[in-house]
Amino acid sequence: MRENDVDWLKWDANRAFTDVGWEGHPDPDRLWIDHTRAVHRVMDRLRAARPGLRIEACAGGGGRVDLGVLARTDQA
Repeated sequence: MRENDVDWLKWDANRAFTDVGWEGHPDPDRLWIDHTRAVHRVMDRLRAARPGLRIEACAGGGGRVDLGVLARTDQA
């Protein structure tokens, strides 16, 4: 991003998990929770590294437009 002076990122999250869950895990939904938190952490790191970066969230039907994503993006 630095090398090419990227100032806008479209975060397209249209690909959903095909098998959501963690078979055999005591908390099978943990996979989805951990994934969502990881996406938020990546966005936070990008913002910290590139304060002027504009991020657009994109997902058909609003599938990835949660409150955490709305707090970290400029538009959805």
